[in-house]
Amino acid sequence: MANINDYVNDSQVDLEDKILSSDGRIGPDLGKTKNIKVENLKDFLGGYLNDKNFVFTQIASSSTWVVDHNLGKFPSVTVVDSAGTEVIGEVEHISINQTRISFTASFGGKAYFN
Repeated sequence: MANINDYVNDSQVDLEDKILSSDGRIGPDLGKTKNIKVENLKDFLGGYLNDKNFVFTQIASSSTWVVDHNLGKFPSVTVVDSAGTEVIGEVEHISINQTRISFTASFGGKAYFN
């Protein structure tokens, strides 16, 4: 049986390539080595790797920001003022595509939606 370090180091990856893995399921397959096609791994991880995000810029000072992010989900939100300091506000998801952020003072800055 060949050792892993006996194989050629391939820096060009395509969807037909295979990756070695170990089965982590409970039962008789636990720890068995198997091949996974890169294409199948891409499909499995797609939702994690291609997560939608959006950056909103509030130019005019306001204590309430209503943002149409159109992400189709209830995203996490991080807000920074124009100096780049993180600011805490009350986040209300109006819908899966719109969020209202309320603050105790008016300012401009950016909101990062993920």
